[in-house]
Amino acid sequence: MYGPTSSEARWSRRLASAQGRASVVNGAIYLVDDAAKSSDPAPVATLDPPTGKVLRSAAPTCKPADGEPWTLAMDAGDRVHGVPGTKDLVAAFGFGSTCVMRWDPATGGVRWARALADISSFDQDKVVVQGKWLVLASSSGSYRVDLSSGQPLALATPADANPEGRA
Repeated sequence: MYGPTSSEARWSRRLASAQGRASVVNGAIYLVDDAAKSSDPAPVATLDPPTGKVLRSAAPTCKPADGEPWTLAMDAGDRVHGVPGTKDLVAAFGFGSTCVMRWDPATGGVRWARALADISSFDQDKVVVQGKWLVLASSSGSYRVDLSSGQPLALATPADANPEGRA
């Protein structure tokens, strides 16, 4: 992390995974990196911007979709988004199925979590959070998720289109 007027690094942090990702939301830094134990879900660490120290950490998980045996969990490289007009966070994550979750980063309290069995793989960089919706798409389907309730709506794909996050 660099200061606003200097090329001198204020602090640095070695990531456990080459895919680790930092997201800046409302002036706070959220780092999603591998857990210390490979069997644990990837934590979302809230870092103190001036020092880089971990202020708190949460490990968002989601109950499995119908018929799937595993809990959905974040992985290093998953992206955290701010919910417009709030201090809450939202993320889409998972493998095999996708979970969309909204939580309060100060307490770790989950507002809602929804498994979307029809979305198996999507590009984290093409998840769109705007207004009152989160939108994500993959070749297997597209969803619009209401940020206040978590209610998902499957979107119809035009017959001649391949869905992508911003399309």
